[in-house]
Amino acid sequence: MSFGFHSSHGSIKQAIDEISSSDRERKILMFAAASNRGKGFRPTFPAIHPSVTCIYATDGHGNKYKRNPQIISHSPGFATLGVAVKSACIKGGEVRKSGTSFATPVAAAIAALVLEFAIKNDMPSEVYHKGLKTKEGIEKVFGTMVTKSDDFNFIYPWELWHVKRRDTSVLDEMCKALMP
Repeated sequence: MSFGFHSSHGSIKQAIDEISSSDRERKILMFAAASNRGKGFRPTFPAIHPSVTCIYATDGHGNKYKRNPQIISHSPGFATLGVAVKSACIKGGEVRKSGTSFATPVAAAIAALVLEFAIKNDMPSEVYHKGLKTKEGIEKVFGTMVTKSDDFNFIYPWELWHVKRRDTSVLDEMCKALMP
């Protein structure tokens, strides 16, 4: 979710609560932009919702975005590319944009790649559905691919998937991270 409100928004909170209820068969991972108000401010809603992974922005080298807000206490402080992201311009051509709203879809795409990799490499169904495909699970796997950058955990996928690593080794590390 590449948007934010200064306070909880009733219908959005209700939808998040419904989606994240434990009795739902199909789990949906949710990511939200922290905000671009700067270090003197807290992240906005829905990024502060406990069922949502709050995403901060960095440049491509993991250097923090100057307009990131402070890290919230229950957040691992995940950040990824969100500075000078090449984007299409409505009037044609390209433009570079920055902000947590641009980092959030990048984080969601990394999560999608993790899920697809797990399916293609036969992650046990129980581990996939009750471990990986939960907020806590994807955050544990993100934790295997971070590099510390200032106060943030820069999601650096090649930390987990480097050239000399076999798929079985990556899958083993993911499963190990998901163990209770």
